Amino acid sequence: MYTDSATPEDLDVLRGYLREYRPVAIGEIGLDFFHRAARRARQEYFFAAQLKLAREFDLPVLLHIRRAQRHRPQTPAPILWGRRPFD
Repeated sequence: MYTDSATPEDLDVLRGYLREYRPVAIGEIGLDFFHRAARRARQEYFFAAQLKLAREFDLPVLLHIRRAQRHRPQTPAPILWGRRPFD
C-alpha cells in the first residue's frame, strides 16, 4: 500500500481481499524513512492498521524497515512456518 495516496477505505479493500483470497502472509509492509519528505505519521498509521489486520487474520507479515528501526515493533515475533511458531 503506497501510503502517500492510501485512504482508510483501502484498508477495507485489503480486509475484503484477505477474506476472499486467504493469502499465506501480509507483506511487504513497513516503514521507510529514507527520504526526508517521508510522511511518517501516515506511514505509521497504515503500518499499524496492516499489523492489526495480520493479527485479525492470524497471518505472518513480511517487513520492510528502512531508516526506521527505532519505530518498528519492539517485541520480536516468533518465526512462523506453516503457522507453527518455532525458535
